[in-house]
Amino acid sequence: MKKKDIIFGKNAVIEAIKSGATIDTVWISQQTKDTGEIQRLCKECDIPTKKVPSQKIDYLIYPFYKDQNVSHQGVVAIINEFEYSRIDDIYNFLIEQGRQPVFVLLDRITDVGNFGAIARSAVCFDMDAIIIPNRNSVSVNAQAVKASAGALSQIPICRVDNVWEALDYLVQCGFQVIGSSEKAQAGLEQIDVNLPTVLVLGNENTGISLPMQKVLTQSVKINMNSERFDSLNVSVSAGILFHHFFQKRVI
Repeated sequence: MKKKDIIFGKNAVIEAIKSGATIDTVWISQQTKDTGEIQRLCKECDIPTKKVPSQKIDYLIYPFYKDQNVSHQGVVAIINEFEYSRIDDIYNFLIEQGRQPVFVLLDRITDVGNFGAIARSAVCFDMDAIIIPNRNSVSVNAQAVKASAGALSQIPICRVDNVWEALDYLVQCGFQVIGSSEKAQAGLEQIDVNLPTVLVLGNENTGISLPMQKVLTQSVKINMNSERFDSLNVSVSAGILFHHFFQKRVI
Protein backbone atom coordinates (compact mmCIF):
# COMPACT_ATOMS: atom_id res chain seq x y z
CA MET A 1 0.00 0.00 0.00
CA LYS A 2 1.19 3.52 -0.81
CA LYS A 3 0.61 6.81 0.95
CA LYS A 4 -1.76 7.96 -1.79
CA ASP A 5 -3.96 4.90 -1.17
CA ILE A 6 -5.30 6.12 2.18
CA ILE A 7 -7.45 9.07 3.25
CA PHE A 8 -8.05 9.70 6.95
CA GLY A 9 -10.17 12.03 9.07
CA LYS A 10 -13.96 12.31 9.10
CA ASN A 11 -14.33 15.33 6.82
CA ALA A 12 -11.70 14.14 4.35
CA VAL A 13 -13.37 10.74 4.02
CA ILE A 14 -16.83 12.32 3.62
CA GLU A 15 -15.56 14.61 0.85
CA ALA A 16 -13.80 11.72 -0.87
CA ILE A 17 -17.01 9.68 -0.94
CA LYS A 18 -19.07 12.63 -2.17
CA SER A 19 -16.57 13.36 -4.93
CA GLY A 20 -16.88 9.83 -6.27
CA ALA A 21 -13.45 8.54 -5.29
CA THR A 22 -13.04 4.82 -5.93
CA ILE A 23 -12.95 3.55 -2.35
CA ASP A 24 -12.34 -0.09 -1.54
CA THR A 25 -13.18 -0.01 2.20
CA VAL A 26 -13.73 2.46 5.03
CA TRP A 27 -12.35 1.51 8.43
CA ILE A 28 -14.09 3.00 11.46
CA SER A 29 -12.63 2.71 14.94
CA GLN A 30 -14.76 0.82 17.45
CA GLN A 31 -14.25 3.74 19.85
CA THR A 32 -15.24 6.50 17.43
CA LYS A 33 -18.61 8.21 17.76
CA ASP A 34 -20.60 10.48 15.43
CA THR A 35 -19.92 8.47 12.27
CA GLY A 36 -23.55 8.35 11.16
CA GLU A 37 -23.03 10.46 8.02
CA ILE A 38 -20.04 8.40 6.91
CA GLN A 39 -21.91 5.14 7.40
CA ARG A 40 -24.93 6.52 5.55
CA LEU A 41 -22.81 7.64 2.59
CA CYS A 42 -21.00 4.31 2.50
CA LYS A 43 -24.32 2.48 2.45
CA GLU A 44 -25.66 4.68 -0.35
CA CYS A 45 -22.50 4.15 -2.43
CA ASP A 46 -22.13 0.44 -1.57
CA ILE A 47 -18.74 0.98 0.07
CA PRO A 48 -17.93 -1.74 2.62
CA THR A 49 -17.16 -0.59 6.16
CA LYS A 50 -15.16 -2.31 8.88
CA LYS A 51 -15.28 -1.74 12.61
CA VAL A 52 -11.70 -2.10 13.85
CA PRO A 53 -9.68 -1.29 16.97
CA SER A 54 -8.20 2.21 16.86
CA GLN A 55 -4.71 0.71 17.07
CA LYS A 56 -5.23 -1.01 13.71
CA ILE A 57 -5.78 2.37 12.06
CA ASP A 58 -2.69 3.68 13.86
CA TYR A 59 -0.63 0.80 12.44
CA LEU A 60 -1.97 1.43 8.93
CA ILE A 61 -1.11 5.12 8.95
CA TYR A 62 2.13 5.08 10.94
CA PRO A 63 4.56 3.99 8.17
CA PHE A 64 3.58 7.00 6.05
CA TYR A 65 3.25 9.67 8.75
CA LYS A 66 5.64 8.48 11.48
CA ASP A 67 7.41 11.85 11.55
CA GLN A 68 4.18 13.83 11.77
CA ASN A 69 1.58 14.24 14.50
CA VAL A 70 -1.67 13.37 12.70
CA SER A 71 -5.19 12.72 13.97
CA HIS A 72 -7.17 10.19 11.96
CA GLN A 73 -10.30 10.69 14.13
CA GLY A 74 -10.89 6.96 13.98
CA VAL A 75 -11.78 6.92 10.27
CA VAL A 76 -9.70 5.90 7.26
CA ALA A 77 -10.66 5.19 3.65
CA ILE A 78 -8.60 2.78 1.57
CA ILE A 79 -8.58 3.90 -2.04
CA ASN A 80 -8.97 1.40 -4.84
CA GLU A 81 -6.35 2.33 -7.40
CA PHE A 82 -7.39 -0.26 -9.99
CA GLU A 83 -7.14 1.23 -13.46
CA TYR A 84 -10.50 0.86 -15.17
CA SER A 85 -10.75 0.94 -18.96
CA ARG A 86 -12.92 3.00 -21.29
CA ILE A 87 -15.56 1.26 -23.40
CA ASP A 88 -14.96 3.39 -26.48
CA ASP A 89 -11.19 2.79 -26.38
CA ILE A 90 -11.66 -0.99 -26.29
CA TYR A 91 -14.36 -0.92 -28.97
CA ASN A 92 -12.30 1.20 -31.35
CA PHE A 93 -9.20 -0.95 -30.83
CA LEU A 94 -11.09 -4.20 -31.50
CA ILE A 95 -12.78 -2.82 -34.62
CA GLU A 96 -9.38 -1.72 -35.94
CA GLN A 97 -8.20 -5.29 -35.38
CA GLY A 98 -11.15 -6.61 -37.40
CA ARG A 99 -12.72 -8.27 -34.36
CA GLN A 100 -16.42 -8.20 -33.48
CA PRO A 101 -16.46 -7.42 -29.73
CA VAL A 102 -18.30 -9.38 -27.06
CA PHE A 103 -18.70 -7.39 -23.84
CA VAL A 104 -20.11 -8.67 -20.56
CA LEU A 105 -22.38 -6.36 -18.54
CA LEU A 106 -23.00 -7.13 -14.87
CA ASP A 107 -26.47 -5.97 -13.83
CA ARG A 108 -26.42 -5.33 -10.03
CA ILE A 109 -24.13 -8.28 -9.24
CA THR A 110 -22.80 -7.73 -5.73
CA ASP A 111 -21.05 -10.97 -4.74
CA VAL A 112 -17.29 -10.79 -5.24
CA GLY A 113 -17.08 -14.57 -5.49
CA ASN A 114 -19.42 -14.54 -8.47
CA PHE A 115 -17.54 -11.58 -9.94
CA GLY A 116 -14.26 -13.45 -9.67
CA ALA A 117 -15.68 -16.62 -11.20
CA ILE A 118 -17.27 -14.66 -14.07
CA ALA A 119 -13.97 -12.88 -14.75
CA ARG A 120 -12.09 -16.16 -14.82
CA SER A 121 -14.53 -17.68 -17.34
CA ALA A 122 -14.46 -14.48 -19.39
CA VAL A 123 -10.69 -14.75 -19.73
CA CYS A 124 -10.80 -18.48 -20.52
CA PHE A 125 -13.39 -17.99 -23.28
CA ASP A 126 -11.99 -14.81 -24.85
CA MET A 127 -14.58 -12.25 -23.82
CA ASP A 128 -13.32 -8.76 -24.63
CA ALA A 129 -14.31 -6.69 -21.58
CA ILE A 130 -16.49 -6.64 -18.47
CA ILE A 131 -18.70 -3.62 -17.75
CA ILE A 132 -19.80 -2.81 -14.20
CA PRO A 133 -21.94 0.08 -12.93
CA ASN A 134 -20.39 2.55 -10.52
CA ARG A 135 -23.17 1.95 -7.94
CA ASN A 136 -25.04 -1.08 -6.60
CA SER A 137 -22.38 -3.34 -8.02
CA VAL A 138 -19.17 -5.13 -7.23
CA SER A 139 -15.88 -3.34 -7.79
CA VAL A 140 -12.36 -4.58 -8.30
CA ASN A 141 -10.89 -5.05 -4.84
CA ALA A 142 -8.43 -7.43 -3.26
CA GLN A 143 -11.12 -9.97 -2.43
CA ALA A 144 -12.44 -9.99 -5.99
CA VAL A 145 -8.96 -10.33 -7.46
CA LYS A 146 -8.31 -13.29 -5.20
CA ALA A 147 -11.62 -14.93 -6.16
CA SER A 148 -10.76 -14.50 -9.85
CA ALA A 149 -7.38 -16.23 -9.41
CA GLY A 150 -5.79 -13.19 -11.03
CA ALA A 151 -8.14 -13.08 -14.03
CA LEU A 152 -9.24 -9.53 -13.25
CA SER A 153 -5.79 -8.34 -14.26
CA GLN A 154 -6.09 -10.10 -17.63
CA ILE A 155 -9.30 -8.57 -19.00
CA PRO A 156 -10.35 -4.91 -19.33
CA ILE A 157 -12.88 -3.83 -16.69
CA CYS A 158 -15.00 -0.78 -17.54
CA ARG A 159 -16.71 1.00 -14.65
CA VAL A 160 -19.44 3.35 -15.86
CA ASP A 161 -21.35 6.09 -14.04
CA ASN A 162 -24.42 5.72 -16.25
CA VAL A 163 -25.05 2.21 -17.51
CA TRP A 164 -27.91 3.38 -19.77
CA GLU A 165 -25.68 5.85 -21.60
CA ALA A 166 -23.08 3.11 -22.01
CA LEU A 167 -25.67 0.73 -23.42
CA ASP A 168 -27.07 3.39 -25.74
CA TYR A 169 -23.56 4.03 -27.08
CA LEU A 170 -23.03 0.32 -27.75
CA VAL A 171 -26.44 -0.11 -29.39
CA GLN A 172 -25.66 2.87 -31.64
CA CYS A 173 -22.44 1.06 -32.55
CA GLY A 174 -24.49 -1.94 -33.71
CA PHE A 175 -24.33 -4.17 -30.66
CA GLN A 176 -27.06 -6.68 -29.88
CA VAL A 177 -27.95 -7.01 -26.18
CA ILE A 178 -28.46 -10.60 -25.03
CA GLY A 179 -29.72 -11.87 -21.69
CA SER A 180 -30.51 -15.30 -20.30
CA SER A 181 -33.85 -16.22 -18.73
CA GLU A 182 -35.55 -19.50 -17.85
CA LYS A 183 -38.76 -17.97 -19.30
CA ALA A 184 -37.25 -17.34 -22.74
CA GLN A 185 -38.35 -19.37 -25.75
CA ALA A 186 -35.21 -19.06 -27.89
CA GLY A 187 -32.19 -21.28 -27.29
CA LEU A 188 -28.50 -20.40 -27.46
CA GLU A 189 -28.26 -21.72 -31.01
CA GLN A 190 -30.51 -18.85 -32.17
CA ILE A 191 -27.99 -16.18 -31.24
CA ASP A 192 -25.99 -14.66 -34.07
CA VAL A 193 -22.60 -14.95 -32.35
CA ASN A 194 -20.78 -13.00 -35.07
CA LEU A 195 -22.47 -9.69 -34.28
CA PRO A 196 -21.02 -7.25 -31.74
CA THR A 197 -22.68 -8.37 -28.52
CA VAL A 198 -23.34 -7.30 -24.95
CA LEU A 199 -24.06 -10.30 -22.71
CA VAL A 200 -26.07 -9.16 -19.68
CA LEU A 201 -25.75 -11.12 -16.43
CA GLY A 202 -28.35 -10.39 -13.76
CA ASN A 203 -28.37 -10.12 -9.99
CA GLU A 204 -27.74 -13.29 -7.97
CA ASN A 205 -31.22 -13.30 -6.44
CA THR A 206 -33.55 -11.48 -8.81
CA GLY A 207 -31.87 -11.95 -12.19
CA ILE A 208 -31.85 -9.28 -14.88
CA SER A 209 -33.68 -6.15 -13.72
CA LEU A 210 -36.96 -5.20 -15.40
CA PRO A 211 -35.56 -1.98 -16.96
CA MET A 212 -32.64 -4.00 -18.34
CA GLN A 213 -35.00 -6.67 -19.72
CA LYS A 214 -36.71 -3.97 -21.76
CA VAL A 215 -33.53 -3.11 -23.64
CA LEU A 216 -32.57 -6.68 -24.49
CA THR A 217 -32.42 -7.43 -28.18
CA GLN A 218 -32.97 -11.09 -27.40
CA SER A 219 -33.60 -13.25 -24.36
CA VAL A 220 -32.37 -16.85 -24.51
CA LYS A 221 -32.82 -19.95 -22.43
CA ILE A 222 -30.09 -22.33 -21.31
CA ASN A 223 -31.49 -25.82 -21.76
CA MET A 224 -31.24 -27.93 -18.63
CA ASN A 225 -33.02 -30.59 -16.60
CA SER A 226 -35.40 -28.36 -14.63
CA GLU A 227 -37.12 -31.07 -12.59
CA ARG A 228 -35.05 -30.24 -9.50
CA PHE A 229 -33.91 -26.65 -10.13
CA ASP A 230 -35.22 -24.04 -12.54
CA SER A 231 -32.18 -21.75 -12.58
CA LEU A 232 -28.39 -21.72 -12.40
CA ASN A 233 -25.95 -19.67 -10.39
CA VAL A 234 -25.04 -16.54 -12.37
CA SER A 235 -21.38 -17.51 -12.69
CA VAL A 236 -22.37 -20.95 -14.04
CA SER A 237 -24.74 -19.36 -16.56
CA ALA A 238 -21.96 -16.98 -17.55
CA GLY A 239 -19.58 -19.85 -18.23
CA ILE A 240 -22.12 -21.60 -20.47
CA LEU A 241 -22.86 -18.43 -22.45
CA PHE A 242 -19.17 -17.58 -22.84
CA HIS A 243 -18.32 -21.11 -23.96
CA HIS A 244 -21.07 -21.01 -26.58
CA PHE A 245 -19.61 -17.82 -28.08
CA PHE A 246 -16.07 -19.20 -27.81
CA GLN A 247 -17.03 -22.27 -29.83
CA LYS A 248 -19.25 -20.63 -32.41
CA ARG A 249 -17.99 -17.16 -33.29
CA VAL A 250 -15.50 -16.48 -36.04
CA ILE A 251 -12.60 -14.39 -34.74
